[in-house]
Amino acid sequence: MALKEADFARIKSGVITNVTDGSSGIVQFAVNPNDRFINSPHVVLTLHGTSLAVDIPILSYITTNGFEWNIHKGHGGASHTWDIYWIATDAGTL
Repeated sequence: MALKEADFARIKSGVITNVTDGSSGIVQFAVNPNDRFINSPHVVLTLHGTSLAVDIPILSYITTNGFEWNIHKGHGGASHTWDIYWIATDAGTL
């Protein structure tokens, strides 16, 4: 049996740099519709920085072509800057 591209899981990842807590944005996986996920992927994101602040990454509205993120500021006082690392895959949803 020959395998076709749809039989393989896709993986996309990236980093969003210098994000301040309290901000939000959108990640788009692909401009070309042929490069989008076939099914809505599993997405994980994490914050990386030198702060010990209690900021919370929120992931929402996951589609075959992207997701929305928000960094909830879970503290008072000055804002902190983060890098957001994310990875998305449709493994297990084919």
